[in-house]
Amino acid sequence: MRIAVIGAGKVGRGLALAFHTAGLDVALGTRDPAAAPDGPVEAVGIGDALAGADTVVLAVTGTAVDGLLAEHGAALDGLLVVDATNRAGRPDGVLHNAEAVARHAPGARYARAFNSAGVELFGRPDPDGAAADLLFSADEADRAAVERLIGAAGLRPAYLGPESYADLDAALRLLVRLTAVSGRRHLGWRVITG
Repeated sequence: MRIAVIGAGKVGRGLALAFHTAGLDVALGTRDPAAAPDGPVEAVGIGDALAGADTVVLAVTGTAVDGLLAEHGAALDGLLVVDATNRAGRPDGVLHNAEAVARHAPGARYARAFNSAGVELFGRPDPDGAAADLLFSADEADRAAVERLIGAAGLRPAYLGPESYADLDAALRLLVRLTAVSGRRHLGWRVITG
């Protein structure tokens, strides 16, 4: 599996580092590689990161998604696109990019993960000694690939089924509220089974 993480902000760098540390083949794509901070995963142009990738993790700001997809949508054809981006501020309240990916890259497969956890978990996924769970949605055929990425980030996958994007949007809103009330940013979810 070759992963292209697109976006060199905190989320993109955190995920790229976690994937790299886990031994996965990862490229960090950004519009301006020279401006990206130094790290163990070298930043390259977006086109270079997408070349040869079979999985793409979108980790750009919500306002950058449409431009990115308009420019690189054709390169996503046949790839698994894992959406970690939240489009805050939309009048309809939708945070995910399922429709935008379908419009600009109709041949891509869409999954939603890494959006309902604080970036702090990507560096330390076990704030209280046990790994946090990461809620995600994907088609059943892509479930194992997304679970592998989540596991590489040190988190436990918690599958919500296909097209559960609104549920993940709601989970993010709840996490934001918990963060505000508790004053703590290093928060995550844990699914208890018995």
